[in-house]
Amino acid sequence: MSFYPVPPTIQAEVYLRIPDDLRCGPVADTKGNFYAVDVPYGRVLKIHGIKEVTVVGEWDCEPNGLAVLHDGTFVVADYKQGMLSLDPTAGTVKPLFTRRHLERLRGPNDLIVDSKGNVYFTDQGQMGIPDG
Repeated sequence: MSFYPVPPTIQAEVYLRIPDDLRCGPVADTKGNFYAVDVPYGRVLKIHGIKEVTVVGEWDCEPNGLAVLHDGTFVVADYKQGMLSLDPTAGTVKPLFTRRHLERLRGPNDLIVDSKGNVYFTDQGQMGIPDG
């Protein structure tokens, strides 16, 4: 027995179709734009409020995660190149953190930025037999 009325059924609509393998790093900016990484093609995509998709950055990479810093630049967790900085306006990418001492990162993935601008991320630590 329920004391609450049955909730109404709401019909959902597809807002915008994006590639099926676009699953990582969803973030939004203060202007209502949505960003995500396109893992197989090494791109960061911007989904505008007007249902349009554009490429913000593209390079030789395997991006896994995305976060926005307070100044509007992005931090990209890239499987091949480590932690990168992406300027979404210019589309330029530069290394941010690629090694700890002499050892390369081995699969950085999810990341988050705290209120002080510190970046926290996971590194899957994947390695092959020759590595270790």
